[in-house]
Amino acid sequence: MSRRILFDGYWLADGPPSGKNVVLGMISGWASAFPGDVLDVAFPSHLPRFSPPIGSHLKPVRSHLSNQGLWAAIRIGREAAGYDAVITQNFTPLVGSGDARRATFLHDAMYKEHPEWFTRAEQAYLSLASFGLRQADAVLTSSDAERSRIARLFPNAEPRTHAIGLAVPVALATAGVADAPASSYEKPFILSVGRLNVRKNLSRLIEAFELSGLAQTHDLRIVGAPDGRFTAINTSGAVRFTGGISDAELASLYRACDFFVFPSLDEGFGLPLIEAAHFGAPSAASDIAAFRELGVAEALFDPKDTAGIAAALRVMADENGRSVRHTVVSPSAVSWESNARRARAAIFN
Repeated sequence: MSRRILFDGYWLADGPPSGKNVVLGMISGWASAFPGDVLDVAFPSHLPRFSPPIGSHLKPVRSHLSNQGLWAAIRIGREAAGYDAVITQNFTPLVGSGDARRATFLHDAMYKEHPEWFTRAEQAYLSLASFGLRQADAVLTSSDAERSRIARLFPNAEPRTHAIGLAVPVALATAGVADAPASSYEKPFILSVGRLNVRKNLSRLIEAFELSGLAQTHDLRIVGAPDGRFTAINTSGAVRFTGGISDAELASLYRACDFFVFPSLDEGFGLPLIEAAHFGAPSAASDIAAFRELGVAEALFDPKDTAGIAAALRVMADENGRSVRHTVVSPSAVSWESNARRARAAIFN
């Protein structure tokens, strides 16, 4: 049975890179898995126009709301008449939606469990997401670990919460390989990727890198831009912050790094681990529920133990101690098409 689906496209027009990647992947995967469904992508008409994912159509909507949360909560639902479902990011339509089922992809509920990692402005903004979960017909999220957290923090949402997964961003998976940056790769390097905030645990990673002694033989390259609560870090010349980079540059770094490290205190999924595996990079990561679930890291460490992180880095850097570099394609269960199938079943079954 074909369905008519309205997707929240706010982040495709104006959103963080990670948010754009998830929305693009969800829509592209749905179009591939269910070519008979009609997919429309709604976005405020005052934002920059963009090319819709293949298999979908743009639906510009008159609105001057200044953020995605308000857009999803009070505007997009008014456009849902005639659709079978409206799928939004983090925030559930509180107004309108007609007979359309309301499905909200909640990226994580860490703002509720660890408010100390977020600014007061972020906490106030995200509180609207908590309120909206009561109205969602289906709450989608990325992992079983995150589904368990949401069920624990929002017990009434537990029967409606489903883990559907994530996959390697479409643009990154299809990116060419860029030439090495101007600084070149004069030394082997360890790579870390993610938005720069306190949850990413970068201060402790840098301390562990210096403690390990690897600064004599390796660089530590950290990809990402400051986002949310973040404190400037004093670093040595062997630690290099790249800022935001292109998909082609990121693909090159994944392919060229000695290994990848992901020291987060907590994550709902851990997409960079899947990205590293896709490009064949061995990885070391925090011993947390989401990363254990993914099962792609060669080494796990306590993210609060600086000496333990240093030991893991030394093991990974030892040619006799880490796995031979390999080419890994994301597991068959990890694809945007399979995610779309799980999402559709969760929404309509």
